[in-house]
Amino acid sequence: MKKNLWHKLLILLFLSVAGLIITSVSSVLLYKYSNYAEDNIMIISLLIQQIFVFALPAIIAAKLVFGNSKQSLLLDKIDCKGALSAILFIIIAIPAIDTLAQLNTNIHLPNFLSNIEKWMRETEAQTTTITEQLLSATTIKGLIANITIIALAAAISEELLFRGFLQKIFEERFNHHVAIWATAFIFSAIHFQFLGFIPRMFLGASFGYMAVWSQSLWVPILAHFINNGIGVVVAYLNNNKIINIELENFSYIVGAISLIASILIMYIMRRCYRLK
Repeated sequence: MKKNLWHKLLILLFLSVAGLIITSVSSVLLYKYSNYAEDNIMIISLLIQQIFVFALPAIIAAKLVFGNSKQSLLLDKIDCKGALSAILFIIIAIPAIDTLAQLNTNIHLPNFLSNIEKWMRETEAQTTTITEQLLSATTIKGLIANITIIALAAAISEELLFRGFLQKIFEERFNHHVAIWATAFIFSAIHFQFLGFIPRMFLGASFGYMAVWSQSLWVPILAHFINNGIGVVVAYLNNNKIINIELENFSYIVGAISLIASILIMYIMRRCYRLK
């Protein structure tokens, strides 16, 4: 019997919740019984979360729903043309992402939703504090760990779940544009960083189109990795005062040019594949 959309979503949700329980229990045990420093426990817990909440649920769900995880998750093809486009896109899009983040931060909810906005900003502040702590590495060992876990593992795990499985099951029910933007919305919301919701959704949609056009999940994985990796390296350089790099000082004009150029790169990428 063919599973409907809700059935597939429930399978994924069950597996992710089970993974979240495993992650929570593991974190408690690490804090209680290990001799690791708090920063090390945080990074280990993050890796466990990526594996059990994102990666494994996507792989298992794809196996249960489609029967072939590698093919259904678009892992059976490496696309060099798409990879080069993805790298160029991320580099060009940095000012655009920052500008969207600035605009997002300046958005305020109506007065009758002030309590919700207060909660959102408090949640954002807590998440920012955790992120800064994760990115506080000053040693080469710490840099390698952050690149491996925050950039590489996160890119693979999140793309497996969102562009690999979730977007695919939405595509079966809706057209690919709806599937891409619905997945991007969920991808952004799940991070609980509401003041960065718009730029993250923009990135998520871009990753989604990359996956659809190239038919290779490795393309958005690479783009995701480069995006996260730039943040990790910049934080390391700033922490060690090697160079003072700020990714949040772009003017709106530079941001607008970057956004137009980013969209142009995506258009050229679409034309290259002559698809959708």
